[in-house]
Amino acid sequence: MLWAGSIGQNTGDKHMAIRINRSDDEGRNWSLLSDVQTPKPGSIWEPKFTGGRDRALILFYSDETEAKEHSQLIHKVRTYDGTRCIISEGETNMQRPLPDLGEWPPLEWEQWKDTAETLHMYMQIVGKARLALTPIQNHWWNIAFYLTARGLTTSAMPADRGMLLDIEFDFVFHELVCRTSRGEIRKIPLRPVSVAQFFEEFVKTLASLGVAAKIDPMPVEVANPVRCDVDTVHCTYDSDAVTRFWHALRIADTLLKRFSTNFYGKISPVHFFWGSFDLAVTRFNGKRAPARSGADSIQAEAYSHEVISSGFWPGNGGYGRPAFYSYAAPVPDGLQNTVLQGKGGYNAKMGEFLLDYSDARNSEDPVDTVLEFLQDTYSAAADLAKWDRATLDRRDEVAAAMRLKNPQRQGALRSD
Repeated sequence: MLWAGSIGQNTGDKHMAIRINRSDDEGRNWSLLSDVQTPKPGSIWEPKFTGGRDRALILFYSDETEAKEHSQLIHKVRTYDGTRCIISEGETNMQRPLPDLGEWPPLEWEQWKDTAETLHMYMQIVGKARLALTPIQNHWWNIAFYLTARGLTTSAMPADRGMLLDIEFDFVFHELVCRTSRGEIRKIPLRPVSVAQFFEEFVKTLASLGVAAKIDPMPVEVANPVRCDVDTVHCTYDSDAVTRFWHALRIADTLLKRFSTNFYGKISPVHFFWGSFDLAVTRFNGKRAPARSGADSIQAEAYSHEVISSGFWPGNGGYGRPAFYSYAAPVPDGLQNTVLQGKGGYNAKMGEFLLDYSDARNSEDPVDTVLEFLQDTYSAAADLAKWDRATLDRRDEVAAAMRLKNPQRQGALRSD
């Protein structure tokens, strides 16, 4: 049994090193086997073993000794016996450290609830246009929005006469931007107007671009829906709140994409569903799921196969607080009894695992808190559902590097 660890202190003349130790009695006693990195001034730590395709042991560790030029270097060392270590050179870097995600904004549902519900209806209107213009794909993947550097986009959609159209919610300048492949651009300011007025402005904008899309005005996946073309109830738009939402979404999108790197099976993109108003990524094991009793066409298509899905709710969905989530469909027996090692847990009322955004944001290491939650909940569901993880999961240097990251700022914004 081999174990790699960092030793020493980054003070005075006491420097840190990376060593491999060996145990022949199942971990009761350990002896030094080799030095991977001899002591040097600065911080070197976080060693992690993984297996190579050629039966080599591959060790990654982080090096912050060249902070003036690099905030953190990730070294890759290869060994076959634990004694002779070869620094890998000239190989493709299969994974890079996660960059600094910046400050995690506060996001209180009660504070931005009215704006969220109005924005949700705006998105349903645009989403209905996307539904009308794109062919159905498995599990409704054709209707989702995707993150951009400024907000959320439909991506390019085919329209008449060989034209392409994309529509973006720009949360930097707070406007809806419609662009065509002919070079035309139309903009609708995002401001406090009723859903009915936004609906009218959007329909006129599409017509001015020559886009014919029949939009069903009835919202979906919400309680007590009001037709969008007559909805004067929802009319709140707080741009500061939307900016905070956007930055929370930016962070969630980055972490969900990072989490997605250690899976070889069928997996969805990280995408935003305007019906349920959440960001999601879904893993599949390839098996058909039993028909869901009472499922409508949306649910039947979404859950046609066995899935484990993770994502981020910004406060809606019945929970009342922004949260990262994870669930399995169908639910394997015993999942509700799972006790997580880190933060978060199974919520019986919601029928899924939940990690409050505020708990992650205020934790000592928000990035690790979320990634641990995502991995542990997937592992619990996949094991209980008897997924073929030996085939579906990656177990190489890419998987080993999932939680590598550059130094992060404190997650929560501080008033002091």
